Amino acid sequence: MHDGLLLSPSSHLIVEGFTDADWGAQPDDWRSASGYLVYLGDNLVSWSSTKQKVVSRSNAESAYRGLILAIAEIV
Repeated sequence: MHDGLLLSPSSHLIVEGFTDADWGAQPDDWRSASGYLVYLGDNLVSWSSTKQKVVSRSNAESAYRGLILAIAEIV
């Protein structure tokens, strides 16, 4: 209970993912930050927040790279 995920019963077992990215968030190297949350029903089952490994040339590219990480986690 103190160091893990608390899963509660849910009537719907739908997998939902949410992503966000901040283009050029780090002025020292211009790499973007991105993160995602994955829910199974009402329960958070996975999350991540990380600095992207490459420099994106646009906000759309940064968001797309974050989306790819989330989809890989869901699959």
